[in-house]
Amino acid sequence: RFLIGFMTVAFATMFLVASNRAHEPTLKTGAAVGFVSGALMTSTGLGGPPMVLYLLNSQLQKESIRASLAVFFCVSHVLSTVTLVVAGVVSTPLLLTALALIPPVVVGVPLGALLARRLSSTRFRTVLLLLVMASGLSVAVSELASFLEHG
Repeated sequence: RFLIGFMTVAFATMFLVASNRAHEPTLKTGAAVGFVSGALMTSTGLGGPPMVLYLLNSQLQKESIRASLAVFFCVSHVLSTVTLVVAGVVSTPLLLTALALIPPVVVGVPLGALLARRLSSTRFRTVLLLLVMASGLSVAVSELASFLEHG
């Protein structure tokens, strides 16, 4: 997990510095990124960054990126949840905690949509890259702290 977090920060930094949006999304590349994202989602909880980075480096407009990410996260989270439930990883207390987080999400979604409409495409890209960097850094620091604590 440390390495994945570190690599997430490194790639997001590279994308932030090199703002070259070079590729046209293809089914083949999208499927490969989707596979990596799915594997990372259930193994590390960090499945979003590969897809975000892939879409941000595409020729898609901000609205198409937002829509693609919304569909991706909806489908991938449902599949991940079902996989984790079947594997016996999701306990009743964990499920209740997760359900308690739904009301803040319901409030946050329209606020996020309002914010996204106000951001230029450049700022939108920068905000997403900073969020990807923060998620990768969070995982890397957490894993490093755990390693230092437990050896």
